[in-house]
Amino acid sequence: MNIAIVFLVTTLAPAQVDAHRKVVNGAQRPANKNAAKARPKAKKKYTLHIDRTTRKRIRYHNLVVPVLKKRFRYMVYLPKDGIKPGRRYPILVLLHGLGEYPHGWITLGKVHELIDPLVKQGKMPQPIVLLASGRNGYWTNWADGRHPYGDLVVSSYLEDMRKRYPITDRADLTAVVGCSMGGFGALSLGLRHPETFGFIAALSPTDIEVAVKLQPRRPVYRKLVGPPPYDRAVRRINPRHLVERGFGSPRQRFLLVYGSREGPKFGEGTRRVADQMRLRGLNVEVLRVEGEGHGWRNAWARSHPWWLKRLASRWRKALLRD
Repeated sequence: MNIAIVFLVTTLAPAQVDAHRKVVNGAQRPANKNAAKARPKAKKKYTLHIDRTTRKRIRYHNLVVPVLKKRFRYMVYLPKDGIKPGRRYPILVLLHGLGEYPHGWITLGKVHELIDPLVKQGKMPQPIVLLASGRNGYWTNWADGRHPYGDLVVSSYLEDMRKRYPITDRADLTAVVGCSMGGFGALSLGLRHPETFGFIAALSPTDIEVAVKLQPRRPVYRKLVGPPPYDRAVRRINPRHLVERGFGSPRQRFLLVYGSREGPKFGEGTRRVADQMRLRGLNVEVLRVEGEGHGWRNAWARSHPWWLKRLASRWRKALLRD
């Protein structure tokens, strides 16, 4: 079997990317300094405002997960022309970061504004997009054995989605993409479930080994890996260690993104997992966004055209093989 392995470190500079970044930045910046002074400080990190046109294509659903004793509210971004009878749709699962919300992919990331033109131009099959809510569970099963956040997407969200929408069950037409905590989650889920996810993109994924060493007392990390010593628990959940232990498949496509100004648990961690994937012969490609740090206004939104183009191409090829 010939496996294409690509390792890319480059700078994004196309006009399309710059224009998209201006839209993202403009959504958060006031028109002038006086407006900034007059505007009260927002209580929440991200605005909930979604324009009317986009709102018409969004559906909200509640999902009760008995084992977690919690109710989750998730969002679905539907095709512009609605659901066509007898058709099965590719699905794109988007995972948010720590302290964030699902709608950040739309209100800040503006990812839908890049998906729709690709579909209109015939470059991308029309997907159904799931914007999942994972609270601060890190999309992984905690060390205490009582908080299986790692089972949430496959066992709860996708099962609920299949009852509501005609989504595919094909791995080559199912993608999971996440940022920060969600990037960790995308890698963890993709590596553990190659039968479900054929395409995985991780934007600034957290390396738990590095994170725990830098902040061993941080509450969220102690929930994940329990009290010290941490080594065994870290190796159980950290994506780089999952690759070392044989998780993942050469049939999958992995895309990793990090900003050149990000800290070690994101930048160094991304390089480490990429190196391990290359040793294993996994299909991995890496993008370093020069001069950018951690967040929507930095590396993440600027990477959207890059990974979406590759996702669109992969899905087109999968459908042509039918």
